[in-house]
Amino acid sequence: MYDEFVEKLYTYTKFAKLGLKNIQNLLEILDNPQNNFKSIHVAGTNGKGSVAAMISQILMEEGYKTGLYISPHLVDFRERIQINRRLIPKKDLLRIGENIVNIVESGNPASFFEITTAIMFKYFAEKKIDYGVIEVGMGGRLDATNVILPEVSVITHISLDHTKILGNTIEKIAFEKAGIIKNRPMVISDYNLYSFFSEICKKRGSKLYSVGKDLKYTKKGDFFDINGVLNLKDLEISLKGDHQLLNASTAILASYILGVSENSIRKGIKKAKWEGRFEIVNKNPLIVFDGGHNPDGIKTTVKTMKNFNYNNIYIVFGVLKDKDYKKMIRYLENLNGEFIFTKTNSDRALDPEELLEYAEGTVIEDPKEAFEIAKKKAKKGDAILVIGSLYLIGDIKAILCK
Repeated sequence: MYDEFVEKLYTYTKFAKLGLKNIQNLLEILDNPQNNFKSIHVAGTNGKGSVAAMISQILMEEGYKTGLYISPHLVDFRERIQINRRLIPKKDLLRIGENIVNIVESGNPASFFEITTAIMFKYFAEKKIDYGVIEVGMGGRLDATNVILPEVSVITHISLDHTKILGNTIEKIAFEKAGIIKNRPMVISDYNLYSFFSEICKKRGSKLYSVGKDLKYTKKGDFFDINGVLNLKDLEISLKGDHQLLNASTAILASYILGVSENSIRKGIKKAKWEGRFEIVNKNPLIVFDGGHNPDGIKTTVKTMKNFNYNNIYIVFGVLKDKDYKKMIRYLENLNGEFIFTKTNSDRALDPEELLEYAEGTVIEDPKEAFEIAKKKAKKGDAILVIGSLYLIGDIKAILCK
């Protein structure tokens, strides 16, 4: 019954429509469960999942019962809705979900993401969580999650993505993200957008904090220090890549505003895990899964890969057709590797044959076969990078889990 229900949920994807009217109506019928717990709202182009995972871990270390809402999932739909990093039980998802679908089919239209968001709010309220760390699905202003009054809002690094929906400039995208700003504290990762967000925060009565102004970080080998409103030395971080220092500092600043202890911050940053984001799944040959799905994310991953020593690299690349894959390939070419182009299990997947226009490579449509061929090619001392889409990472992880 569970599998059939999740399959049915996906049929509501076609009802996707930007705006808050449907989710507000649905939550009203459910007695507004989103108002029954404290929340942290996290938006951004890159890093929002990592920041949400770190804040969640920090709050757990402080002893709070903490909900985490993310999207998309990698292997199991239930990854989207967690409490203390435990997935929502199938029976609870089915019970709450079927009730909500019945409401929707009684003349209250809602999309896949709106239904999923409503399930999350209801589950978190039922389980009486202390905090919910809520990741925005896309944008912010018109996202279904934007019905909460959070203790603190967070906007991570912004770059060009979803340009057909959110706009084709950083300013237009930033405006959509700024829709989550309420009359509560606000944290941003991008200090270069400080003046832009400062004006909006003034109008909405929100105190603005920024990494680069209120908190600065300094890398020291495998550790880093922060100084500013909070001073901590020799912090360790489990997530790989220098970009995660910015994400960690963002999470620390939000946690500082929430009044979390220094000890919990230190432990949370060290213990936080986030699958599919420069995730090293094997050391020799080096195998890395990375969900980078826009040029900025790819550029960051390429920079991180160059910190590792390997002989040859095989790049398994699959991407959605609405992404800037030409620029993504240009960045990946800096690794001087061999491309294996594949197709993600998504209606929006790009035909990998089209990628041959922009780079030489082998086309293997089936992700499992593409990954297996990369593994056969890679010898000791080589590397494999699977990248281009979180859906691709999920496809291959699902195979490995079996």
